[in-house]
Amino acid sequence: MGDPKYTPKANGIMHEDGYMLPDDEPLMILRGKDIGALNNIVDYIEMLQEQVPQTPTIVSHLKSSSERLLAFYNYQVENPELQSVGCSRRSHIDSLYFLGRAAKKLVELGLVT
Repeated sequence: MGDPKYTPKANGIMHEDGYMLPDDEPLMILRGKDIGALNNIVDYIEMLQEQVPQTPTIVSHLKSSSERLLAFYNYQVENPELQSVGCSRRSHIDSLYFLGRAAKKLVELGLVT
C-alpha cells in the first residue's frame, strides 16, 4: 500500500494534485516493516503541529501524515514478525517505545481509541 498522495508513473512520480515530482528532488522511502519509521512519522507530525499559523497546506500535510502513521502502526501491530531494520525485532530495544509513542499520537489525533 503506497502513499496515496503519490503515484509511480513510467516517467516519474506524480503528486495527487497532478504534477510530476522533479527528477532531481531527493526522496526517502520508509517501509512498513521498519519499526523506526513510526518514530520518524511521529516527529514529522509534531513538527507540523508546532507550525504557526496552521495554513491549509500544513493542515493537509498533517492529515496525510496522520493517515500514514495509522497505516504504518496497523501494519506493525498486525505483522510483528516483519518489523526490522535489516535484523530481527529482538535487536531493537526501542521497539515497544516506538509502538507506544505512535499509539499515543494516534489517540491524541483521534484516529484510535
